[in-house]
Amino acid sequence: MNKITQAALAALVLGVCSTGVYAEDDLAAKGAPTPPPSSSGCDPDCSGQIEIKLEVPKTCSVYVSKKTIELAKKSGTNSWVGSSSYTVTSNSGYTLKITKPTYLVDGANKLPIDVITKNGTSTVGDVTKYNYSATARTFNVDAEVKNVSSTTPAGTYKGTYIADVEL
Repeated sequence: MNKITQAALAALVLGVCSTGVYAEDDLAAKGAPTPPPSSSGCDPDCSGQIEIKLEVPKTCSVYVSKKTIELAKKSGTNSWVGSSSYTVTSNSGYTLKITKPTYLVDGANKLPIDVITKNGTSTVGDVTKYNYSATARTFNVDAEVKNVSSTTPAGTYKGTYIADVEL
């Protein structure tokens, strides 16, 4: 029985080994990945580079302190005044384009209005370019309607101020 056991073991070993050889040949034929070459053959000037990149998109936000300027009568005059402000925060330079009303309108009636925008003590024009700043900029808007008298037609007069930030 000893010879039968030896013959069976020999057949088993030969079968397993030949299967392993055929499996290796099949993997190579299918384009199985090969391990990278070892770095043991590099000369002293051997190096490689990997670029690291981060793209931060341009963004901005406009915070308006009061959405409506309610004009109030200025004491001792025929003028009505009011103010608001807005703050621009941006991670790049920008162009501020201001559209301000020249009249407040109620139906067919209109009243001339003066609107002034300031950044600090500087008056801001209708189109102004700003370079990048790590701090936000605050713009103050002052509005005034002059010569409102007892003969001015009654009504709710409105106009719109637009601050457009272009990156």
